[in-house]
Amino acid sequence: SLEVVTLMVENMSHDPRLLAPIQGVIQNLEPALLRLSLADPRFFTDKHHPARQLLEEVTHRSLAFQSAASSGFDDFLKEVLSAISTLESATIVDDEPFERALLGLQESWGRASRAKERAREAAVVALQNAEARNLLAEKIARAVDAHPDADRVSPVVIDFLCGPWAQVVAQARLSGVAGSKAADQYQALISALLWSAHPELATKNVAKLTRLVPRLLGTLREGL
Repeated sequence: SLEVVTLMVENMSHDPRLLAPIQGVIQNLEPALLRLSLADPRFFTDKHHPARQLLEEVTHRSLAFQSAASSGFDDFLKEVLSAISTLESATIVDDEPFERALLGLQESWGRASRAKERAREAAVVALQNAEARNLLAEKIARAVDAHPDADRVSPVVIDFLCGPWAQVVAQARLSGVAGSKAADQYQALISALLWSAHPELATKNVAKLTRLVPRLLGTLREGL
């Protein structure tokens, strides 16, 4: 039994597919595996034995990393080393220590997998929202271009209204009932800003312009 385990560890720890730190993990497990082989012969006959599953899980998952510098490998290695550290000094009379280490790793990997799935779902939702906002912003921008005063104001104003401000209005519209009032205010600002930037209309009614500008600035800050 001892010779079989020694040969198995030697073969696995020299497997060129495994990264050097994982080969080291296998070597570190050798003393615990040797004690197990004397106490639990099922290790050699049961392919579902926790110790065999532990070896399989660790080595198989490690193949996902191209190198020790790959993103996430350090965390993976720390988890593995932490899980097997208890085996170095454990009294091994059956498979229980290996099963405990295996379950701890599986739980940790499960949490990480669920967190990644939640992050992926959130990214998909964010992308869908951004696409919907961009489509609506394009529609708003076309309405700005079609405004009667659009040709008579500075291109800088049109670029702002068709770009950032169209996104502001679209985002408020997509916010639903909670953002409907704000969306109406942001939409109304378009005509007011075009009027205030009109070289002829605004100068003919300075009093109106004076009253309008503070409200325009406040709404612009809020929206942006």
